[in-house]
Amino acid sequence: MIDENNANEASVRFLLAEFANVESERLRLKSEAIQRLNFFLTVTSAVLGGLLLFTQFKSTINVKFEYVAIIALGFLSIIGWQTFRFVVQRDINTDLILRAGGRIRRFFVDNDPAIKPYLMWEDHDEPTGYVLKNDSAIRRTNQTTLALLLSLMVGIIVSLFLDGLLIFSVVGLFSFVGMLMGLEAFAGRRFRKIAFKAQDEILHPKKVATDR
Repeated sequence: MIDENNANEASVRFLLAEFANVESERLRLKSEAIQRLNFFLTVTSAVLGGLLLFTQFKSTINVKFEYVAIIALGFLSIIGWQTFRFVVQRDINTDLILRAGGRIRRFFVDNDPAIKPYLMWEDHDEPTGYVLKNDSAIRRTNQTTLALLLSLMVGIIVSLFLDGLLIFSVVGLFSFVGMLMGLEAFAGRRFRKIAFKAQDEILHPKKVATDR
């Protein structure tokens, strides 16, 4: 048999180890998201630079520029889409991690309420801003770049059938706005779904401060 003091000490050690694990995972996700975004932007810059260079020699190369551009933009869009999905999932997982950390803090607050004033982070497991009001700069940068690539590709495809810079510009602009709104809607649906799920899983809601 394990007496109460030993059981409590074992629980404390376990929760401290668990907290270290979730914090490590949070930092890993943050680092990987930045690395993936940097890779996407670097490849995009290199490929677009290559397309620009191609225009200087297209007269000597028996390949239509539009076809090369569509293939290149399609390739970049695939990378951008995979990065975008990862970043959205990263924010969802970060919400889960922060809620897990909140539960652990609540354990210590409930056992020693005197530490409450010293906590800067939440001690509850309600949904966080990552899913309630997501404004991630990494996601928005990725989202905007992907929408731009997709709109350029649509504009070039349309220009194969309809000549004119004005047509290309108008189609590209409307495509950009549409793609941006579509990606925002995709992310918003994912975040709302997780937020509703998190509401049902709350074990330790926020404690409402009362005036005395």
